[in-house]
Order: sequence, then C-alpha cells, then structure tokens
Amino acid sequence: MPEYSQELEESPEIEEEEEIEESPDEMDEEEFEGYVARMLEDSIQYCDELSTDRVTASKYYSGHLPEQEDEGRSGATSYDTRDTINAILPSLMRVFFGANKIMQFTPKGPEDVPMAEQASDFVNHLILEKQPDFFKTMMSVFKDALIRRVGVLKFWHEETEKVTSSRFSGLDEQQAQILAGDDDVESVEMEESGQTTEGIPLFNVTLTRRVKEGNIKIEALPPEEFLISRTAKSIETADIVAHRSYKTISDLVSLGYDRDEIEEHAGTDESFSNNEEFYNRHADNATRHQGNMEPASRRVLYCEAFCRVDKNQDSYSELLRVCTIGNAHNVVNVMPCDQIPFVCLTPDPTPHSWDGASITDIVADIQRIKSAILRNVMDSLVMSVSPRMLVTEGQVNMKDVLNTEVGAIIRTKNPAAVSQLSMPFVGQVALPIFGMLDEIKAPRTGITKVSQGLDV
Repeated sequence: MPEYSQELEESPEIEEEEEIEESPDEMDEEEFEGYVARMLEDSIQYCDELSTDRVTASKYYSGHLPEQEDEGRSGATSYDTRDTINAILPSLMRVFFGANKIMQFTPKGPEDVPMAEQASDFVNHLILEKQPDFFKTMMSVFKDALIRRVGVLKFWHEETEKVTSSRFSGLDEQQAQILAGDDDVESVEMEESGQTTEGIPLFNVTLTRRVKEGNIKIEALPPEEFLISRTAKSIETADIVAHRSYKTISDLVSLGYDRDEIEEHAGTDESFSNNEEFYNRHADNATRHQGNMEPASRRVLYCEAFCRVDKNQDSYSELLRVCTIGNAHNVVNVMPCDQIPFVCLTPDPTPHSWDGASITDIVADIQRIKSAILRNVMDSLVMSVSPRMLVTEGQVNMKDVLNTEVGAIIRTKNPAAVSQLSMPFVGQVALPIFGMLDEIKAPRTGITKVSQGLDV
C-alpha cells in the first residue's frame, strides 16, 4: 500500500482540456440555392408526371374519352364520370354551406363559452363576408378532387394599403389640428374659408389617409401549380411544398423585389413547357402573344416554396419560406415560418400517401364499357334503318345510289341490279347491360336513385 500511495503521489496531474464550442458555419448562399433548386426540379418533374393522368381524367369528365378510332362508326359517349361527379357535388357543398356558420368553435368549459362564440363569429365573418368568392373557391377545390384526385387550397394573410381623401369644411384651427393629429394621416391641406361672427377664422381641410389593412386570402390552386416532393406522406412532413405561377413584373415589384433583377428573368421561363395539363387548360393562349406584351406586364416564373433545410448548420432542419424567380430558381427571399399554408382534399385517401383516388378512377372503366355498348347499339340502329345496298356493277348509276336524299330516284338498267342488305336491329339485347353496369357503379360511388330522392 505505501508503494502504491507513493506512485499516486508522484504521478503527474492530468490536465483537463477545455472544450471549445465552435459556432457552426452557416450554409453559403450558392450551396443553399443549389439545394433548393434540386428539390424544386424534382418536384416539378413529379408534378409533370402526375399531370398526364390528370389530363386523362379531365377528358373522361368532358366526354372526350374513350375516343372512337373507327371511321364511319358511331362516336356516342356515355357521360358516367360527369353525371356521377355532378350528383355528388351538390350534397358535398350542402355539408359545408347548409348551415349559417361554416365553422364553429367548441368550448372546453363554461368559462370558454364567450371566447368560443366570439372566435366563431370572427372566423365566419372573415370567410363569408371578406371572401365573396369563397363558395366558388370551395366548389373548384371539390371538383378538382373529384375529377383529378386532389384539390389544393392555399391560405395566407395579405397586408394592403388603402389611400383615401376626406374633405371637411367650416373647421376652426383647433378642430383641424385634432384631425391632423391622427396616426394614419399622411398629408393635410388647409385653405381659409371665412370667419365666424366672433372673428375666428374657419378653414376647409383635405386629409389624405394611408390605412393598412390585413385580410385572410383563400385560393383554389390549379393542380399543375402545386408542387410537392414525390416521397411525401403528407404536406406537414414533405421535404418541400411549393406554389409555382407566372407573375408580372409589376406584381413582383409591388411585393418589394428589385425591378432590375426581375427583368433579367422576364419572358425566359420554360417551367410549364413540359406540363401537358397547363397547355390543355390554356390551349388558346399558352404561347400566343408572349413577345408583344407591355413591359411591366411581362411574365416571370415565381415559386413560393416551403422546405425544411438546416441552413444554419445546427443539425436541426428548420421550416423556411423560400421565394425564387426564373427557370434557374434564383433565390430572392428567405425567411423562417411556422406553418405550410396548403390544404389538400382527396375523395379516397391512400394510406401513407399525400394523395388518393378520384371518382374518375373508379368510374372510368364503366364509362368505357357503356360507351362501347352504346356505340354498337347506335350502329345496329343505323344499319337497320339505313341498310347497306347490294349493287350490280355497271348496271346502276352510282351517283344515284350514294345519294341518301329521301325519295331520290335510282337509275338502273336492270330492276334487279339494286337491292337492300337487310340488317335487323339487335341492340335491344344489349340494353339490360346498362342497368347491370349502373348497379355495379352504385356501391362504388354511393350515388343511387334513392340517395338522390328519385323514384326507383
């Protein structure tokens, strides 16, 4: 033990090194811009892939599918997709707009009753009175969801400035000073208008006020303008969610961006060049008159993206609102935020995915089958009413035979040279299949004659 103690006493003291905390280096602008651009490009490619299916769904709704490829045959189309969606939409709108209040807060206790009533009145006032097109907006979202799988709603708080001028006459100097002392008064113009009986001078006063107002804005986004990462399970957990759109130079300058920087990217963007849905929606004016526009009205691609990036390199990804312009996605604004202002609605959600199935997906096959049967029935009817002709070549005037005018004369050299090829109508055999297909469609969609209040 003494030897061991002596060894301990003679052992050198271990000096503890002081830990020096180094502040992490923030991601440089070029690296950050490249990271955001890669996420945007991947989400744009994903959106363009989805657009192909959405265009097909839109054609089923409009009755342009299935196409008739056989020339001379009936092109009749069954409108099952349109009929089903138009049957669902009124009931869906009634759920949200059937009551006097669209939204109502529920108190947790008796002490919360006044606050819940006040919050309900305030929110319904913002939606119903401050959003005059809210009914149309929600109908657009529901219709997008029913036809194209997903309806996208965007909401944000928008601050605007309103300038008003007011004129007052017959004020004395003290009254004019009280009016001019308001915080929102920008300019005051006074001109003497006379005097009172006591000799006090009177003035006409013109006040210019600049009032700032903040309003909640709600918009139904076209599906091709909404971007999301392809691996997203929900909007809240997606790596990136963005809204891409074309804005004019004037719009961007009013948002506070530098005009010179914006003009560099005006008219050079091709973000929608591969999007079939955009050109299908704007078939008449997608590329027309682009170089002939007034300078301030030239369009610029503007992306408002919400992504999770560890920009300050502290090992935690923060939610950032990143605004970019141009096809190269040049970052013009970055700011932290606490929510993603998008809502997605889908009729049949798919587990572990941000989207789902639409009514078109579950009715399209029935529309194809019914269209094929309907076309064959119409062909059989036409052939029975206007049968084909048997003609002896060289014995008949072919121009007369091809003339389908009622009562027209056919000139022949031999009465037996022309005869009808009798084709009986057989379409009645296929008519019961329409009822069978309607019975198959009813449990798929939940739309029956009983649910619509119609006689069975």
